[in-house]
Amino acid sequence: MAPEKRREATLPIPVSVRAPSEARHIPMRPSSLAEPRSLQQWLPDVVFGFENLASHKLRSLLTMLGMIFGVAAVVAMLSIGAGAQQKVMAFIEQLGVRNLIVEAKESHNWQELQKVRKNSPGLTLSDYQIIRKNMPDIQDGTPRKRFVPGKLLPKPQQDSPIVYGVEPSYLAIGHLRVTEGRFFDASENAAAAPVCVLGAAAKDSLFGAAAAFVWRCGGGRRIHQTQ
Repeated sequence: MAPEKRREATLPIPVSVRAPSEARHIPMRPSSLAEPRSLQQWLPDVVFGFENLASHKLRSLLTMLGMIFGVAAVVAMLSIGAGAQQKVMAFIEQLGVRNLIVEAKESHNWQELQKVRKNSPGLTLSDYQIIRKNMPDIQDGTPRKRFVPGKLLPKPQQDSPIVYGVEPSYLAIGHLRVTEGRFFDASENAAAAPVCVLGAAAKDSLFGAAAAFVWRCGGGRRIHQTQ
């Protein structure tokens, strides 16, 4: 006969479930890692760090030197770059950022130059006047004629200066500053008065530390200086 199977009785376990309206909210306690640490809790870590630095003095010194020189090199390069940028911008502003210089094409061949001069005299004062008349947006302008005198300085071994014929407005356009005397005015320019303005290098080369003074037939004439 087959053995009888045992019957296991399962008893119901009472479970009480609260209604949603009766459920309570139990706040979760934040983890200890998220809690801010006090100074007393940080102090052992700081002491341990200094002990490690003291136990490896050479390594600590090399690390500190690398950080110091690395930061110093970056700061120095940025400072040099900023200084160079300011110097270049000052030089550009001195030349005139909004200035436009119109020049005739320079010819180094004498035969070609003579051929061009037969057909055109080049840029003249009338060209400048026509430009100023037909372009009202130009705030200011001045013609400039370049002269290279052959004999002006007392000693032949010195370099010959470059002389420019300009109008009084060239003082503001060229960002020049008068250090001695004054710049010639519109009345002197209209009368073609024999006046000139010297640069600092030309004045030192001609007169040194003395005042700039030139004698002409009929008396002396003062020469003003600019920078």
